[in-house]
Amino acid sequence: MLYILGCAFVSAIAMAVIYEPGTDPSRVYYGTDTRASAILIGAALAVVWPSWRLSDNVSSSSRTMLDMTGVLGIVMLFILIAQTNEYDDSLYRGGFLYLSLITAVVIAVLVHPANRLERLLGCRPLSWIGKRSYSLYIWHYPIIILSSPVVNTDDASYMRMALQVTASFIMAGLSYKYIEEPIRRGTFWTGLQSLRRSGAGSQLGLVVIVIAIILVLASWKTDSPTPDPVPDAPAAVSRDPVQTEQLQCSCSDENHPAENTSHSAEGAEITAIGDSVILDAAPFLEKQPPGMIIDGKVGRQMSQAGDVLDGLREQGKLGHKIIIELGTNGVFNQSQLKSLLASLQDSQQIYLITTRVPRGWQNTVNDNLREIAGEFQNVQLIDWYSASENRDDLFYGDGVHLKPEGAQYYASLLIDAIKQDKTY
Repeated sequence: MLYILGCAFVSAIAMAVIYEPGTDPSRVYYGTDTRASAILIGAALAVVWPSWRLSDNVSSSSRTMLDMTGVLGIVMLFILIAQTNEYDDSLYRGGFLYLSLITAVVIAVLVHPANRLERLLGCRPLSWIGKRSYSLYIWHYPIIILSSPVVNTDDASYMRMALQVTASFIMAGLSYKYIEEPIRRGTFWTGLQSLRRSGAGSQLGLVVIVIAIILVLASWKTDSPTPDPVPDAPAAVSRDPVQTEQLQCSCSDENHPAENTSHSAEGAEITAIGDSVILDAAPFLEKQPPGMIIDGKVGRQMSQAGDVLDGLREQGKLGHKIIIELGTNGVFNQSQLKSLLASLQDSQQIYLITTRVPRGWQNTVNDNLREIAGEFQNVQLIDWYSASENRDDLFYGDGVHLKPEGAQYYASLLIDAIKQDKTY
């Protein structure tokens, strides 16, 4: 048992060592070596706490202590779920181990024959869900993907969520009844033949059609009111906007150059750094205000911003005002952003821009930007996320890169914020 626990802790340590804050956590999240701790802790529990050896002949005080431990564990699990997300650094530096240990305690309580929590957690609705939990796990993701619009600048649709949950439960129930259980009993193929003979297959097909209709309804987007016209491009700008194609998984773009793209003029007062989104808006930004330096690179992360700014400083191209447009390609933690802004305290004004990207890190990025921006006197937040709400017309099909009118609108938002600044 100690050997199993030792391997579990080694796995947790490997996760903490391999994880790099501000980068894609997929390696540690999906790696067998870094996620084995949860399985191993469960294995250790099975060794030291076999339910068939436990007795319900315990004192009243022991029974109460057992129940209180279970309740406390469940409360702690809910707190962890509510206060963390997949981009929280603490999750990869002991958080998963902590979660596994608490879960093991709750399971230990529930399998003990003397516990009273089983009556509550073993009620029929929860029991039904528990038996079909694997089916729910399998079905919910493709249903959500198939029924969610790629470009969605609206607020969360609770109707769509309700339809997605309904479809997930229906499919989970069907697959449990007609696939999982027959396979367990070894009657899957004979069951298929019985369905054909009884005509129940047509009824099952009807249910599948209903599911398809639900998915169509869930993905249906109601017509938005006609948006306000996009402001005219500044007269000094005459170049065609940067063209973009479909966003790749790293938020890169084949039509954007892979190397840094820098639009510059000597003696510039304003420097803008960013990723492919700032490149989209570059044709509209580079001459308004005159001499703005724009340094954009496809796939750039916030973790690279410090080196980029240091390089511009050495070249004498770092203006007194700095625009930072990053977060499209991945999450960053608050300490990274604080450190970056602290290194720019001598700058007259810094502009942080919220992001809009159909990825899980969008809200975390924007929350970090909003919170940290308020802690620095020389930092102003430009809320692109709010400004682009309900404006699907501004984006290409990837939901990130900007059409010409979107790039123009984006640039006008930045220019207006700069001109309204008292330091301008």
